[in-house]
Amino acid sequence: MIAETEIRLTPEAYDDATERTTRLAHRLGVAASAITHHVVVRRSLDARKGTPVWVLRVRVWIDEPSRAEPAPPLALRDVRGAPPAVVVGAGPAGLFAALTLIERGLRPIVLERGMDVRAHRHAIARITRAAARPSGAPSATCSTCWCATARRPTS
Repeated sequence: MIAETEIRLTPEAYDDATERTTRLAHRLGVAASAITHHVVVRRSLDARKGTPVWVLRVRVWIDEPSRAEPAPPLALRDVRGAPPAVVVGAGPAGLFAALTLIERGLRPIVLERGMDVRAHRHAIARITRAAARPSGAPSATCSTCWCATARRPTS
């Protein structure tokens, strides 16, 4: 049987697989030895009341071998003729917003300030190389870098 349930774990118990299995078994009313596999489907951190607690939505295999489930296909449409919607920023939230707009049939226009894509790619490569240097070594970064402690190039 495959079941989904929700459990709450303290941050200290989050990485403890035995504790997670014990909590799942108690929540589902089965023996811990009956749980053959479990996968966290969704996780969130609830810090509203005092001590933070991880809230996990978990898919659990009980007395049956686990099997890989294919990822659901993306519902992407051709949005070339769709009404436009503007997304400001091409960070993780902006790109996710653009993807959501496409799924809903709108044509996203993503606005990003700063360098063009090729220059930004080179700047990120310089930052990555600089991160591999020993602590305290000077590094070169782009002019829009979020790292205020690094030296800027003198070009």
